[in-house]
Amino acid sequence: MLAGSPEEATRHNEWEEAIESLDQKEIELHQCQLKLMREQNGTFVRDLRSLRLDTDLLKSQQAANEDRVAQLERALKDAPGALEQHRKELQVIRDSLGSHVKDFEGLRVSHVHHAISLPERMHFLETTLGQVTNSLQKDLQANNS
Repeated sequence: MLAGSPEEATRHNEWEEAIESLDQKEIELHQCQLKLMREQNGTFVRDLRSLRLDTDLLKSQQAANEDRVAQLERALKDAPGALEQHRKELQVIRDSLGSHVKDFEGLRVSHVHHAISLPERMHFLETTLGQVTNSLQKDLQANNS
């Protein structure tokens, strides 16, 4: 120590204590900074992992979407040919239906000319049924006698 007045010695001691206190605070500050850096680094690593997962998910979804778009483009490309084929099939069905309608109309007209009225048909059926019943009763009586 330097020789001097007691005030200087006191000041010198105060300075040394202040420097020691500052050194201690610097160490504490440095430790807090290191702790904060570790926490920030850990947070950064977690966020980076999350971003990678999100990126991978988006890439897979994009690939699936690209496949779907390609499939739709192929379907769109094939649509005119398929539409034309369906038109032709529909025309064949319409032509066939037209001939069936004509045949049905011919049968209907023919049936109208040859058909008898419902009361006449009922009378015919009742008469025939009565005749058959009478004939069966006579046969039954003849067999019983």
